[in-house]
Amino acid sequence: MVTVLYFISISGYGKLLYSYLNFSKNNFNFFELSFFGNIIYFLIGFILSLSFGFNLYLNLILAIIGLYLYFFYKKDLNLIFVKKIFFYILLFFSLLLISKTHEDFTGYHIQSINDIFYNKLIFGVIHNINAAHSSLLSYVQALYFLPLFNSKLIHIPVFLIYFSTLGYFYIILKNQNIKKEETFFACFVFFVLITKFTRLSEYGYDYIAQFIILIVFHKLFFQNEFIDEFYKAIALFAFAVCIKIISLIAFPLVILGLNKKLFKSISYKFIFLMLVIGSFLTFNSFVRTGCIFYPINITCLDKNIVSWSVKKEIKFHSNVVELWAKGFMAQDNKSKSYIADTDKYLNNFNWVGNWISVHFFYKVYEYLLILIFIYFLLLLFLKEKIIFLNFNKKNVIIILISGLATFAWFNIAPQFRFGFASITIFIFFILQIFISSNINIDKKSFSYLLIILLIFFNARNIVRINKEIYRTDLYQYKSFPWINKVILDNKFSYRGYKIIDEGFYKIIKK
Repeated sequence: MVTVLYFISISGYGKLLYSYLNFSKNNFNFFELSFFGNIIYFLIGFILSLSFGFNLYLNLILAIIGLYLYFFYKKDLNLIFVKKIFFYILLFFSLLLISKTHEDFTGYHIQSINDIFYNKLIFGVIHNINAAHSSLLSYVQALYFLPLFNSKLIHIPVFLIYFSTLGYFYIILKNQNIKKEETFFACFVFFVLITKFTRLSEYGYDYIAQFIILIVFHKLFFQNEFIDEFYKAIALFAFAVCIKIISLIAFPLVILGLNKKLFKSISYKFIFLMLVIGSFLTFNSFVRTGCIFYPINITCLDKNIVSWSVKKEIKFHSNVVELWAKGFMAQDNKSKSYIADTDKYLNNFNWVGNWISVHFFYKVYEYLLILIFIYFLLLLFLKEKIIFLNFNKKNVIIILISGLATFAWFNIAPQFRFGFASITIFIFFILQIFISSNINIDKKSFSYLLIILLIFFNARNIVRINKEIYRTDLYQYKSFPWINKVILDNKFSYRGYKIIDEGFYKIIKK
């Protein structure tokens, strides 16, 4: 019930932003409200971190205000009833029941969230360089600390982004006025997400940013005749970048939205919103690292100018991350192909052979099989007419653009979770050229497929939950249905570092 109420509350804030930006109701998708609501929540969380700080009861008041906005503000946007939302969330709720989190969560995610909620503004991350990559979604999660629950609800925002992505594409499937190709793409993404992503503990922040990019692509490619959809897509892309900066790799997809009409209809309210988000993004980078934009080392200031700057550490860490992403640490040092020199390993694509064996066949290959399986499953059950070798200019362009985004991922950070959206789009349209169909969403066939996948989805989670209950290590499910209490109560030690309290903020130094 708490999850349902939060979804409604966040959607209430989404209605507020939707109204502020004067978006048309003609192409309205109910589930996109939760994304815009999260943008508002992020802005509120960031402002609180710079001013009054967080409070359990203030968070509760904000949640109640969101409920008021949903039920009483702009009632004409109340398109889906609470009962339906409750039922839909119940279908996927097993995803939210976790004890074991992903490794990064205990490494620095929970620390960043706790720091935001419990502490003053902290300058510097020298104590944990990984925290430089902390998602700005942490400011949203800090707003989910509530009386009685404390930090137990912090995974709800991650769950709701996944849930809202499914809901977004489900609403598209119910629209009888869209083109067959758009129906096929929406159905394809909908079933792929249910099949592949059955464990919330794996998500981190990388995957949920990629979920949003799939929506960005849909708006820019299938709805590019509507000016409002371009603005929505850019706002959502900015939100994805705030969640995970590596989302910038997918920027080539934004090229799809370029339209001459855009320059004739400039929204100053939208520009103001983008300036605010951009300012918060750069300020957060500066506070944490002493860099205006930490992924570009030249924007980092020296320590003699900014005492908490981690310019050298960021440069070294970026190199370590690239080596990790390209499989350097996973090499077999007994193999003849082993390369000990890091520069040689990264140069001239020497890393590709090892990356294929340690990552491609472990993560990417499996996903490609899922994509192909779902694609042909839909052709089998929902086809109206099979079309072979369907070349057209529009599809070739999107293959080139999504291929460029996929290559950028491959060349910069080829870990599956950083580029699965671009990969999904690229593979879908490659398959479209060779064999496609005018998909006809027959309710009976669609329902059968959905029921089968939902049973598979929940069965996997029930098996996982049962295993976690009978574990004997740190991740044993002792706090069911909440996440492991030991993890949530983890307080990082700043031993060995100086914490200088300047009244309004703190600075961490060695």
